[in-house]
Amino acid sequence: MQNDIHDISVSPESLKRRHESPTPSIRNVVVSAVLIVVMILMSFGAVEWMMSAFASQRPMSTRPPADIVAPDSKPIELTVAPHLQLNENVDLIALRTREEEGLNSYGWIDQTAGVVRIPIERAMDLIVARGLPETNVVGQSDLELIRERSQSR
Repeated sequence: MQNDIHDISVSPESLKRRHESPTPSIRNVVVSAVLIVVMILMSFGAVEWMMSAFASQRPMSTRPPADIVAPDSKPIELTVAPHLQLNENVDLIALRTREEEGLNSYGWIDQTAGVVRIPIERAMDLIVARGLPETNVVGQSDLELIRERSQSR
């Protein structure tokens, strides 16, 4: 094969200038490898130094140590809402419980305006007994009707 490296003739002048040398210098390869390893180690050292310098200037991590207690003995909340949903079944049950409690209990919606919340069963009984209220006023919103009723009392 004529492109084989051993078949190519190299001029003595090129060999004298060390151009196209058939045997590369092992010393240069070793020095280059050592320099690369030293540069990598220096980079790791610089990154470690920067991380420790920045860590001393930033606030605590998201998990406080066990010996730090809030003044009111409640856990310290370091993250803002919304939180991740850890157990969706428990959260769904709690939501449904709150909704059921709201549908089946009495309470104030707006005490100053005299608006109350009544159980849904009681509200349906009142609708059946009294019928739906008739409104002749066109264009009034529900809020305006509630205000008008509270003023007429």
